[in-house]
Amino acid sequence: MKNAIMKNMLVSIVVSAVLLSCQESLFNNNVDLKTMATLYDGAPRIKTFSIQTLNDSTTRLRIEVEGLNTNLGSFYVRQNPPVTGGILPHFYLNPNGYRYLYGDSLPTKDLNLEDNGVRDEDSTTNIFSYTFDPRTFVDTATYYFQTGWHNRPQTGPYVHDSRFFSLVGGKVDTLVSANIDDVQHRIVYKIDGIYAAFPSLSVFNDSLLATSFSTRVNRSHIDPEGGSKTLVSYDNGISWVAPTTTIFDDTWKTTGTNLVVPDVQGWIYVSDTLRDSLIAEKRIINDVKPGTIAYIGGTVIKRSSNTGTSWTSTALPLPTDCSGLYNHHTKASYIVTSSGTRLRMVYGRRKVNFNNNAKDETYLMRSTDNGTTWATFPMLSTGVSGLEVQGFNESSIVQAANGKIIALMRSVPEGYLWKSESSDDGLTWSNPVKTTMWGFPPHVIKLRDGRLLSAYGYRRAPMGVRAATSSDNGSTWDTVNEMVIRNDGLGNIGDLGYPLIRELSDGSIFCIYYLTTDGNNTHIATTHFRIP
Repeated sequence: MKNAIMKNMLVSIVVSAVLLSCQESLFNNNVDLKTMATLYDGAPRIKTFSIQTLNDSTTRLRIEVEGLNTNLGSFYVRQNPPVTGGILPHFYLNPNGYRYLYGDSLPTKDLNLEDNGVRDEDSTTNIFSYTFDPRTFVDTATYYFQTGWHNRPQTGPYVHDSRFFSLVGGKVDTLVSANIDDVQHRIVYKIDGIYAAFPSLSVFNDSLLATSFSTRVNRSHIDPEGGSKTLVSYDNGISWVAPTTTIFDDTWKTTGTNLVVPDVQGWIYVSDTLRDSLIAEKRIINDVKPGTIAYIGGTVIKRSSNTGTSWTSTALPLPTDCSGLYNHHTKASYIVTSSGTRLRMVYGRRKVNFNNNAKDETYLMRSTDNGTTWATFPMLSTGVSGLEVQGFNESSIVQAANGKIIALMRSVPEGYLWKSESSDDGLTWSNPVKTTMWGFPPHVIKLRDGRLLSAYGYRRAPMGVRAATSSDNGSTWDTVNEMVIRNDGLGNIGDLGYPLIRELSDGSIFCIYYLTTDGNNTHIATTHFRIP
């Protein structure tokens, strides 16, 4: 009955720039995205990738590349640390400290593996295949590898595409999850050749779920070609359908039919002819495609007075020393505290560091009058200094059971999550400290029993999504019993995760994220599980 009522509510799915900055125009015009994705003549990239254990003596690696001038490069297979046991057959220790599969051994061993060379077991052009013998590995030990194509031995700027995988005793690890109960994995959206990534999560009336995600034809975080897709679930994320009604997230509610979303403008796409003027303004710039660049804009406040039927946007001035601001998922970074203060965590750079991507730092958008007026300011007034990291970017906030606001932050350089806390509703913040959680970016929520739960992408082999709990309001995290939500990612090491989590009414946990399990097709997936 509840689902039937919800399906007939006159409300609207709001796809803001918080969720995605691109449109569904290609879907609306019935463009065949799969056909578009196959028309590729750009820089070399991996088309297909697989690693399979066929029997006790055979684990086979296969890589296929496509694009221009693939014949000018080569393949490579590298063992990554931590290393176990002696050097594997046909591997050697390179002067750079890594162990590589070598091709020609005369006059010296070479890490560049020629297509159809001595190590290639597949005679097809642009395909490299190699067989590992599990009997030569240390039994039960985990080995970590990186493989791919690069433009070597040619000189010039390094061009490459890579995949990461791990073997246990020389065999593909069949473990998908660990330290969680009642696990159910599901695929929400997967189409060959489509880069589906960055799922959002909205919750309406504390039960209906919605997600919006990119459906790009290029594996790019900045080129939006291909559009986006929105789906809703009326059964707590078990099944997903196209929206026939419209919703908004509960956090956006203010009074009556009014909604407010603090947001950022995101990437603004302009002609490359504006590059010099934007640099003079100390704006953050990124190349998109020939003739087009993008720069990061400022903040906006999005308002609706009719429960999302229509919206207005009001731009806010950037802090005078700020070059531009980015966002993380709204669900992870926008909260309303118990006293009614609205907080949105964003990140950017001061103008003095506009061209230094290692110097990102977190900013707060804060309102104490239910979203009528807003202030934007850096979390740390004097900037990030005196720490073993240089900066922070994508972050998540939550109010702990003791009333403090807890922020978990992705660091630069990447690695462990860092934590800061506020005792005055987000006005001032403690000096950040490193947690024991390795992974990024995070989403942290408060469970009904008062514990905190943090989920984060795990971008080193075995790649996937992990989570940890805190029983002391974020002071410490139980990473000894770290929960492995997914352990089977095979995509590029810098491209998976962005998990968003929710505690369901029965106490189980719902998690949505993006992942690549076949080495090529990035897709949207979910996991339902229980914390042991």
